[in-house]
Amino acid sequence: MTTRRWTNSEKGKGLALPSSSADSTRKRIQASDFDFSDLVRDNAKTLIGRITNPKEKRINEVVSELPKKWALRGKVIGADLGNDCFQFCFDRDEDLHYVLLNRPYQHSNWMIVLERWEPVISSSFPSRIPFWISVKGLPLHLWHEKMAFGIGRVLGTYEGCDITATTARIHILLDAMEPLTLESVVDFPTGEEVPISFEYEGIANFCSLCKRLTHSSRHCNFNQGTLHIASSNRVSRRNSSQVNLPPKYPLTLPPAGKHSRDNGETFHHRVDRHGR
Repeated sequence: MTTRRWTNSEKGKGLALPSSSADSTRKRIQASDFDFSDLVRDNAKTLIGRITNPKEKRINEVVSELPKKWALRGKVIGADLGNDCFQFCFDRDEDLHYVLLNRPYQHSNWMIVLERWEPVISSSFPSRIPFWISVKGLPLHLWHEKMAFGIGRVLGTYEGCDITATTARIHILLDAMEPLTLESVVDFPTGEEVPISFEYEGIANFCSLCKRLTHSSRHCNFNQGTLHIASSNRVSRRNSSQVNLPPKYPLTLPPAGKHSRDNGETFHHRVDRHGR
């Protein structure tokens, strides 16, 4: 299981209540100091989920319908945790691992976040979705693990790669609250540039304006400012040729022994370096 360090904000530290005395409905409660190791053990076979678009999906629908997609040998119990999150408790470890290995999941064309429970206090947990990403437009002689690592570590948390004679795929953990990167440019020390694009396998709906998974374009907060931003970009391009270029990826060596964790997963074949 991948672990990471949580920031103070992610841990829920420093949350301020309104200073106004008129708000007497919210009070601070001091948490009791006790040994919760038994509870950690009891929740070891629990997955925590989040709906990415609360305006389109209700948690009770996801909790009742999502397990129907799984061929489980044991029992699973789901519950609404509030704050757009839910949980699934399994009675068999193999069922829990089966569900994790078959991510990502979607329901009614919107992505579902599903991670193994961790004993953390964080409003942003869970938030990561594993994706296999097919890289399009990369020349054949650049299909290498070094290049895959350089791209993957910018898109998200690099998990591995699957490079064959017909495909170049990268496995990452993506922050579902952040925008998708659909295209980019690989920059080389020689000054050469290679434009590339990404296809997210198993992706569902996302906003066509800001590329986020959390809403549709009709509910996008950037919608009203789109024309103003476009106009500003046209003016600023006169002074800089580097405005609004996609992120560039340096060549970086991957950690030793970091390879694909699931080379047996099905994938879409690519015919040539342009994906045609």
